[in-house]
Amino acid sequence: LSRRARILAWLWRGLGVGLAFVLPLTQLLVWAVPDALTHTDSAWTHLLQYVIGSVSLASMAALLVTGIALLFALLKRRVSTQHKNHRGLINGWMTLITMGYAIPGTVLAVGVFVPMAFLDNLLLAWGLSQGAWFKGSLAALLWAYVVRFLAVAYAASDSALQRVRPVHEEMAFSLGYSGWRLWTRVHVPMMRTGVWTAVLLVFVDVMKEIPITLMMRPMGWDTLATRIFALTSEGMWREAAIPALALVMVSLLPVWILVRQTQSSAQLHTDKPNLPAGNERV
Repeated sequence: LSRRARILAWLWRGLGVGLAFVLPLTQLLVWAVPDALTHTDSAWTHLLQYVIGSVSLASMAALLVTGIALLFALLKRRVSTQHKNHRGLINGWMTLITMGYAIPGTVLAVGVFVPMAFLDNLLLAWGLSQGAWFKGSLAALLWAYVVRFLAVAYAASDSALQRVRPVHEEMAFSLGYSGWRLWTRVHVPMMRTGVWTAVLLVFVDVMKEIPITLMMRPMGWDTLATRIFALTSEGMWREAAIPALALVMVSLLPVWILVRQTQSSAQLHTDKPNLPAGNERV
């Protein structure tokens, strides 16, 4: 590009970043700084509780969703290689189980809540329970997260698994590796980047998820997203600035790690091995 074109390109690029990130962040800082100076110890304690609730919930969901997605990716791999006639069936099944990401969060929360309420009512009718075991439980909330974000984790996990070619496994078999040793020596090192990417993506999505968390969270389990929703729904925009900034800062860390990880992976694939003189391959 010419010098003028480069300047215009940078201005156009900066316009998007400014409108989408810098301007909202600046407004949050304008609201948050005066309130932060007058915040009491009790207010900071409550904010810390929201941060801990958000991080712990997002961490549990990220590990659970990624683990299930990895199992489905392995299942698809085995069926595709050992039962080639069933490839169409397994591909259709994987498409079906990853459709939850296209469903609105509110609709999905209702769809998960209804069978949970049915099970609770059934246990009450049979005299096996004195209260609600499933409604408003952590298990129900995590199940909803699995349905919602499985597509995100599955895409990254399946892509990571594709890096492990059958020839890699055959070479490991020839060297005496099988079972757990094959998994730890071949699969884990080659899939580490993709699986870590899946964990980070699900973590960020769960951190900012509102409808499912708001409708299905256990009693007293508040997150930064639900706190922001509660304040903004009452028109308390200034009071919501500090929780919003906390949500941005907590979510930026995994995004920064993801960007660095992607750059490192790209650099690793582009760098050529520096062979000693006389060992160059023809």
